[in-house]
Amino acid sequence: MASSFYPVRENEAQRVDALCDLKILDTQPEPEFEAVARLAQSMFNVPIALVCLLDKDRQWFKARCGLDVTETVRSEAFCNYPVALNVPFVVNDTWLDDRFIANELVTGSPHIRFYAGVPVSLQQGLPLGTICVIDREPRRFSDDDIRKLEDLALVVRSLYEQREKANQIVALMETQAQQTVLIKQQMLEISRQNRVFEQASKLAKIGAWEINPVTGDLVWTKGMYDIHGMSNTVPVDPEDIYNLYPPAVRKKLQKEIEKSNANLTGYTFEGPVILADGQRRWMRVSCEVEVEDGVIVRRYGMKQDITEQRELWDQTQFLATRDSLTGLSNRYVLRTSLDEAVLSPGGAGLRALFMIDLDGFKHVNDSFGHQAGDHILKTMGRRLRRCCRKSDIVARLGGDEFAILMSNVTDHAEFEAIARRLVSEFRKPVTWRSQSFQLSASVGLRIWNGSEAADADDVLSEADLALYAAKDSGKNTYHVYTPKMKSVAKRRIETVIGVATALNKDKLELFYQPKVALSTGAHVGFEALLRLRKADGSVTAPGEFEAALNDPELSRRIGTFVIDEAIRQAAEWRANSLAFGHIAVNLSGSEFQNDAFVHETVRKLQTAGLPPQSLEIEITERVFLNEDSDKVLSALKALKAAGVRIALDDFGTGFASLSHLRTFPVDVIKIDRTFVNGCLRRPDDNAIVQAILLLARVMELDVVAEGIEQEDELTALKSYGCGYGQGYLFSHPLPQTEAQLWLRALTTQRDVA
Repeated sequence: MASSFYPVRENEAQRVDALCDLKILDTQPEPEFEAVARLAQSMFNVPIALVCLLDKDRQWFKARCGLDVTETVRSEAFCNYPVALNVPFVVNDTWLDDRFIANELVTGSPHIRFYAGVPVSLQQGLPLGTICVIDREPRRFSDDDIRKLEDLALVVRSLYEQREKANQIVALMETQAQQTVLIKQQMLEISRQNRVFEQASKLAKIGAWEINPVTGDLVWTKGMYDIHGMSNTVPVDPEDIYNLYPPAVRKKLQKEIEKSNANLTGYTFEGPVILADGQRRWMRVSCEVEVEDGVIVRRYGMKQDITEQRELWDQTQFLATRDSLTGLSNRYVLRTSLDEAVLSPGGAGLRALFMIDLDGFKHVNDSFGHQAGDHILKTMGRRLRRCCRKSDIVARLGGDEFAILMSNVTDHAEFEAIARRLVSEFRKPVTWRSQSFQLSASVGLRIWNGSEAADADDVLSEADLALYAAKDSGKNTYHVYTPKMKSVAKRRIETVIGVATALNKDKLELFYQPKVALSTGAHVGFEALLRLRKADGSVTAPGEFEAALNDPELSRRIGTFVIDEAIRQAAEWRANSLAFGHIAVNLSGSEFQNDAFVHETVRKLQTAGLPPQSLEIEITERVFLNEDSDKVLSALKALKAAGVRIALDDFGTGFASLSHLRTFPVDVIKIDRTFVNGCLRRPDDNAIVQAILLLARVMELDVVAEGIEQEDELTALKSYGCGYGQGYLFSHPLPQTEAQLWLRALTTQRDVA
């Protein structure tokens, strides 16, 4: 709730009137004010910096960095205090200050914990507002910090004075518009004052000068002597000052002076000078002229040492256009260049946008820290630059995302050659300290003809679709955008939405395929298989909605549903004394991103009164190859320690299977149906099946053969010593009711026996 009390000055009405007279409230942002706010933000390393004006019932921000709103109610304004007291005001920790602990700007956005503000006045005793800095963490603010903030307040005050002076000039012009006798003289004076004033505001001039072009007499203020490091007792020769500029710079200045003489106009010039003590400083000189009868009779202006400003400007320009880590262009430059490329068709050849993702970076960054991650990003940035021309825009978009914008290429093949080179460069190892990291890149490529107009947003999204296709095809490759990708993406989105809707409406269910002991034919358990029930009553298998299983968040929700439903069904069968054995569920990598997954799964088994061996977790090698394999390994070890069995599904179809068997806590190997179905027809498949069975015996692992459909397959597998199997030879996947009948039939057979 907003506070009803805040301090105000005794002359508050006069103060508000002075603010209104300035005619600054609700004006558009101005670069000078914004620059001061950015400087304050950078100088004090805070997330928020504001140039604030206190109106009657609100505080309004003339400039703001790090804050989305343009105003707040007056009752919540911290700036009430420095304005009311007319002194710097600091709150090191709002949580420890009874005046602010319940303030809505503390309890809510932007969650102020620290505030420092300095009043800004135009007239003595009439502060109009403040310049303030804000942090979301408590901090200390030294006396030196306060002096720096006061210096910035003086800059803001000078900007207010500029506006006041401009208002006065406008008022003077309006008042004297009808005074035709003096209009020429007044307009000349106002114009000169306005130009000098604008220069003073824009350039923050320190010294003023005046010269008579006819006599060469030069007049300097003390500030001019100061910035040149000269004593004001020394006569000033214009030629000596001119020669302070290096020869190349003098030529440019001479051209400006000649242009001024020819056009009877002033000029502004910036350039370095070498002072008498050897210092190299940047100077900005502005010149205005007075002309009588077509002849310049007077030159005057201001001169400023802008060395620090120049350095700050160079740094600001770098930060505004460059990625600070890699030195590549940033997202802003890429988007600006892309907008220009698509909105300005023409030029020879083709254009292309490359979108590049660094595969495997997250795992390295999480495992070895940001120093290793930063080293990799800088290395990859240099490799990207080497693959491109100087004219190409090479950008880091953020994280491990990069982009390249190329123009004027003759054919598609050249772009694809560059894409292949990028993939090859990213595949090279990166060495950091004693570590060597093997990463890869996925590249999406959108090519268009430079003579045709295009839409920047479309180009970006289409390059992203190509990137998605590259990642979906196994990463470490590139794909060029085709229109088909858009329709595929649309179907993928529709599939994800459809499955999410089905999950919310209880249209997903589990079918159960029996697993048997091959030597006896005895039932040992089920594999739970996900099915989607359509409106017409038919069901579809996961192959038809695989896109939904590839969506991390939806896949996690589906995994939770599968485990919950399997445990519920197992508990029901156990309560009905039906010996179901165990239920195996298939999980993706998404479930393992939840740090509480193991704890929640074990708790659910305990709550249902089920022994842990009632549940078997099946995972594929794709889960092992996930970037977060360390997290997966930790979770699987914890599950096994709790008594849950782990099965490696589709064994032999992926990569590095043997190393996974050694590293991961596997209890069961499942031979993929492709090997089972081919073991009697193809010698290679037969050899693979027997090799897997031999390996399992050595490692004391159970083996389940999937997809057994023929008697001769069963006979062969039994002769090879395979322990367990499943497939259409024994039973199709069964809905819950039929699976229950299956179990009851088995129970009856055992009772009869």
